[in-house]
Amino acid sequence: MKQIILILCSLFLSFTSFSQAYSKYAEFQSPNKKGFCRIQLTPEIKSSLNPTMSDIRLFDAQNKEVPYIKSALKSAKYSKSIAPVIKQLAASDKKKTVYQIQFPSPQLISKVDFQITNKNKYLRKAELATNKSGKTTLSNTPEFIVFKSFFMSSKEKKPVQFEAQKLNDFYLIIYNNDDAPLVINAAICYQKNSYIVADLNAKSTYTLRFGNKNAQAPVYDLQYFKNTIPKKLPLLIPGEITVLAKPKIKDQLATPETASISPVIWAVIIISIVALAFFSIKMLNDKKK
Repeated sequence: MKQIILILCSLFLSFTSFSQAYSKYAEFQSPNKKGFCRIQLTPEIKSSLNPTMSDIRLFDAQNKEVPYIKSALKSAKYSKSIAPVIKQLAASDKKKTVYQIQFPSPQLISKVDFQITNKNKYLRKAELATNKSGKTTLSNTPEFIVFKSFFMSSKEKKPVQFEAQKLNDFYLIIYNNDDAPLVINAAICYQKNSYIVADLNAKSTYTLRFGNKNAQAPVYDLQYFKNTIPKKLPLLIPGEITVLAKPKIKDQLATPETASISPVIWAVIIISIVALAFFSIKMLNDKKK
């Protein structure tokens, strides 16, 4: 009876491990010398991570998981995100101008630099917002949720910084009062750089796997020794992201690189739980006799 329960538990654990599958990966080459390296999480990679950035895994050429720690530089550096498309929405209020800034895919951004063509002096209140209603014209009365308020000034032109937001699109609202509207011809968006640090072998291929919203953050012993890692490290930048094709159900049973659990696996999990409960109750009844 105990053997049956152990087998069922093993089945359950093995099948639930499929929920840790990753849908994307990016490869990079290690330097000529073994040692710790700093690996940059590019804007494309960070925008593919779950909100807590807990779904990053690093593997060597033998498919063995490699421990890492997250790292941040003292002086914040930024990388440009994918260029968005900017368009002015139809105006129902002449004292207000609204621009929509839209990306081809969701991007994690924390800074934006607006290119303004106006030559005259200006000082305008402005806001960055998301659109709760999803409507794209002012005549449809969009429901804006403001996440940053600031002033646009001809005297001090500087990028707007804010807490990182993962956005497919957002809106710039400019309050003109009785002045001529400001004309925005571009929005350059940035993402604060993030890194992981790992001890790598020389001249080897490594793979970053990610893209699992349910993944839990890994716990490695390396975190207790981060003070022993040198401050100056080689910087490595992963290559282009590869998106794994969603396999057929029969392939999901044999491939750990699936993006979701198939209905067949869910059925096996449920059957295993029911069977485990049945044998547990039966064992307790036998003990009572």
